[in-house]
Amino acid sequence: MYVNGTSTSNVIFDFINQTSSNSIKINSTGISNINYAEIKNAYNGIYLDNSASTITNCKIHNCTYGIKTNYNTPTIETNKIYDNSYGIYSYQGTPKITDNYIYNIAGYGITINGSTNTFIRKNTLSYCHGGIYAYGNQSIKLRGYSGYSYGLNLIQNYYSDKILYVTGGTADLGEYGYSSYLEGQNNFIKNSTPVIANSTANEILAEKNYWNGTPQTSWFAGSISYDPYLSSANSSAGSTLDKNLGVESDKLLLAEATELSDMKSLVSSSEKFKQLIAEYPESKYAGLAIAWDMSLNKSEGNLYSQKEYLMNNIKHENKLVRENSLLWLETLHSEAGEVKEAENIVQLTSPEETIGTEIRLNYANDLLNLYNEKEKAEEVFNDILKYNKSDDIDYTINVIKEMSNYSENNLKNIQNLAKDIEIGTEPIINKYELFSNYPNPFNPATK
Repeated sequence: MYVNGTSTSNVIFDFINQTSSNSIKINSTGISNINYAEIKNAYNGIYLDNSASTITNCKIHNCTYGIKTNYNTPTIETNKIYDNSYGIYSYQGTPKITDNYIYNIAGYGITINGSTNTFIRKNTLSYCHGGIYAYGNQSIKLRGYSGYSYGLNLIQNYYSDKILYVTGGTADLGEYGYSSYLEGQNNFIKNSTPVIANSTANEILAEKNYWNGTPQTSWFAGSISYDPYLSSANSSAGSTLDKNLGVESDKLLLAEATELSDMKSLVSSSEKFKQLIAEYPESKYAGLAIAWDMSLNKSEGNLYSQKEYLMNNIKHENKLVRENSLLWLETLHSEAGEVKEAENIVQLTSPEETIGTEIRLNYANDLLNLYNEKEKAEEVFNDILKYNKSDDIDYTINVIKEMSNYSENNLKNIQNLAKDIEIGTEPIINKYELFSNYPNPFNPATK
């Protein structure tokens, strides 16, 4: 079987559902080259049964197994394997797994069962449950080989499992002291521990790798040689493939900004959100970008510093940007004690519009909780109900009122408690003296 698509025109195999019979299967009599194919919604994206095949430049996603191989020597190179239950599974044989981008796998990104002399080089495994799982009498090598220096794998953002888990056979992640090409030079980014677990009798050599910090004995389980190690990451590690999985460029920017936010890189995250709006003014994600940007700034106490930016966007060409700018300007002014300015922002919208209803609900909520302005809030509620009479609106208004009453009553209880303490019968101690027989460090006579 030969499949030859192109970089701009992939051959698409859509199996609709993941029943066990749905897959591209190459049996023992077949030699297959599959190039530039997109395979999705299968049980096995590609199943190689005792077949010497080459799989390159493919996108394999939404399958149970991305690639499964039995008793063969396939070349698996420059593929994007993502959103599957399992990434690559190899039983017996001697596969070569090079320069693949393996992303968002529910299990391990790569599973090796009894396969020998398996070279795994220059792959990126990201957001998998675990990196690599090896068992059976296997041998895996995440290092260089003749003509190719170093391992150069990047394994990061794994979830609750490990970068490598070995329960049978051997694993070579890098050897130091002979030829430099045998060094690991992998970037293993620690997320949880153990980073590597080895339950075999043999030691795992894992020398000259980067561990995202100074490796500690507690990071490893079993016999593992991790020293010497790299003090900085190898910039060449990881797949050469771009990380675009068919996702729009503006959505990728949104994801990058969100990840920076999660990493507490707040300034960089805010800049990235703004970059999305500047470069993709018509993006459907621009509204989320400005909302998440302002939410981030508010959490850091920086919301008021965004006033000019928001004002500049209330006439933006993108309706979502305009509306979110108005929503956040109302919040900005209300929380800054600028009630009149907040009201002016509200009046730029009509209660007949969805945005007009939303901003008025927010404004009334602020009036009650920040200023206890019940009459003014009631006027806003009535304004809303003239044009939007629905169960959802009634429910929201009732919740706002009920919670503001709770807050007010809670405040009164605290105030009353303070008064009770102030006028209570218990003596208030306003002078502290040491007992006469208590050792006073400033008076040696009390010793």
